[in-house]
Amino acid sequence: MEERAVLETLPHSTQLSPQRGMPLGPSTLSPGMANVSVSDAFSCYDPTIVGYRYVAVAWGSVVSVVGTVGNILTLLALVSEPGLRTGLNVLVANLALADLLYCTGLQPFSVDSYLWLHWRGGATACQAFGLLLFVANATSVLTLCLVAISRYLLIAGSPRSARLFARRRVALAAAGATWAVALVSFAPLWPVYGFVPKVCTCSFHRERSRPYSTVLLGLYFIVGLGCVGAFYFLIYRRVRATAQALRRYQRSLRGGQAGVPGQYHEMESGTDTGITQSSSDAATGHSAVQQSCAVAPPPRPREPGAGGGKEAAGVTRMCFAVFAVFVLSYAPFLAVTAGDARAVAPTGLHMAAAQLTWLNSCINPLLYAVMNRRFRHAYRTLLQAGPRRLCGLWGA
Repeated sequence: MEERAVLETLPHSTQLSPQRGMPLGPSTLSPGMANVSVSDAFSCYDPTIVGYRYVAVAWGSVVSVVGTVGNILTLLALVSEPGLRTGLNVLVANLALADLLYCTGLQPFSVDSYLWLHWRGGATACQAFGLLLFVANATSVLTLCLVAISRYLLIAGSPRSARLFARRRVALAAAGATWAVALVSFAPLWPVYGFVPKVCTCSFHRERSRPYSTVLLGLYFIVGLGCVGAFYFLIYRRVRATAQALRRYQRSLRGGQAGVPGQYHEMESGTDTGITQSSSDAATGHSAVQQSCAVAPPPRPREPGAGGGKEAAGVTRMCFAVFAVFVLSYAPFLAVTAGDARAVAPTGLHMAAAQLTWLNSCINPLLYAVMNRRFRHAYRTLLQAGPRRLCGLWGA
């Protein structure tokens, strides 16, 4: 306490260096750092990251621009393309809104903090930043859970349960609930949000927020993401078992044998195939075998743009890719944070791990464009229409 009191009574230009206990004036700082005080509660100055900060600023600027443009394009595509107006894509829009909040509303403040190695917004703005940051992250996790559940019900559930998220009203209500739950979860931490120098951003205080923050992070990032992974694993097992059964059935037809009695069918969504077995049909004679071996044509899809099995399987792969990128971008940061309880790891390591999480907010539109034909077409249409409209306005 005495040391801090002495530091606070010193003039700004003679703050003590925490490394050597020497006066820290303009002559000891790099160019552009003369106004930084290491004793400031909103400073993240560290001699080891003075040069590295420009890498963070460049990367953060790319994330902010790409994420803002990409997520706005995604929302416009979902509104303008009739084939994309589905219940599932309401959840995709919700994910884009959460990412847009971060890239447009929060990321510029992070870039500014790294540029100056100092939070310049004040205490209340720092608290608001921390709250919105975790609300956006929690909303993303909850939305990923809903997407995984909807894909599982579509593939493995009954026709009635598969239609649950196909209803846009249900999907809209679920999307709204993710924001409400996220806000209610992290709002109680308001008094302990503050600036964290190790990652040069505003977050909750690690010690003062326990055990509540530990429980929250465990629920969202371990239980929540674990459930998402479990649902995709169940989808994989179901699809693999169905594919194996279908191959056995096709081999039996080529061999001229009845094989396993059953009927190959696609669900209305066009995503599931299965063989329903009936032991009683096997004993009822030739006519029953003929009936059971008939291949029924797939019914009309429930949702516009649901397409056939291949397209719907592609949508599931796209959703899994979004989840996988989310996990991979957050795993290093969670590992560094959990493994460095005494805060002895280099500041640069903490910052690099934190900056990897930024990737999650800007990469989803790129995944949609690469992995989904409808999104790719919608993006192309929007990008081509934009210049034409500008030229029309200019000519007028």
